[in-house]
Amino acid sequence: MEDEIPTIQFECVKVGMRHSKEGHILALACHPNDTPHELLKDVLGQRYQAVLVRIDDEGQPTETPDEQEGKIAVKVAGTLCTDEKFQGWMCFNGYADEISEEAAAIGVRNYCGIASRSELKTNKNARQKLLALRDLFVSNIKRSNEWKRHT
Repeated sequence: MEDEIPTIQFECVKVGMRHSKEGHILALACHPNDTPHELLKDVLGQRYQAVLVRIDDEGQPTETPDEQEGKIAVKVAGTLCTDEKFQGWMCFNGYADEISEEAAAIGVRNYCGIASRSELKTNKNARQKLLALRDLFVSNIKRSNEWKRHT
């Protein structure tokens, strides 16, 4: 049986941050009832491995807005590439070699400058390109539909 690593867990709130010659100094506040006694007993200068999890008001793990946007972008790219109109539009406009989901996916990755759709999670520039491509597609489809109604 492996020895368990002793950990200290407590909820805290970021209340400040400053810089010093040693690096960033992060100030956290925790309620006195939640403050671990082991932490209070340790000497100044004690080193720790810290793992922080962002939580919401209910104490549930939550993502940053940037992480949420990244996940949405991955879904948008996947959804677009499965759309037959988008596949045709990509081919017609020279972004894809043929009308297929795979060709549309390759076209989207090339347009966004990424090797994998998962890069949209962390690459803001690629996300902006994807949204611009989507908006161009939607705009073209709307114009096409308006023209068909007027003829």
